[in-house]
Amino acid sequence: MTRPFRTLLFGFGLLVAAACSSNLSELDDGERSRITSREYSAPYDRALSATIQVLQDEGYLIQSTNRDEGNVYTEYDESGGFDGDFDNDYRRRISATVRNLGAASSVRFHLILEEREEGLDWRRIDLDASDVEEICSDLFRKLGRSLQAPE
Repeated sequence: MTRPFRTLLFGFGLLVAAACSSNLSELDDGERSRITSREYSAPYDRALSATIQVLQDEGYLIQSTNRDEGNVYTEYDESGGFDGDFDNDYRRRISATVRNLGAASSVRFHLILEEREEGLDWRRIDLDASDVEEICSDLFRKLGRSLQAPE
């Protein structure tokens, strides 16, 4: 392999790595929606119930649910970030929005990560898009299995 070709490959690798490490806020609406939303051929009530159950199975405590609007909010988990490392300077929360599409339903997850600043103030952190994609993919996979299971 020639030196210019290796340099070109290295540069391309850096470009790909930079693109993969985008923060969620840097993505356009379509890409953000692709990562955080899915449609299921399940009625609204079943999709909402399954979403609540999946979040509970993942260890999140449900703070509130609005069945009319399709909103599910979890309590803040102050045991750390989404990576599973215990660190009480971080807290996380997931909420979900379920929409009725007639014979189908859409589910969108919202992930919030906050860092403790000096004192007791919390500051929201812009999550890495690849982390959000990994977490949402896992939740959507479990939600899909739950919706395919017989009632």
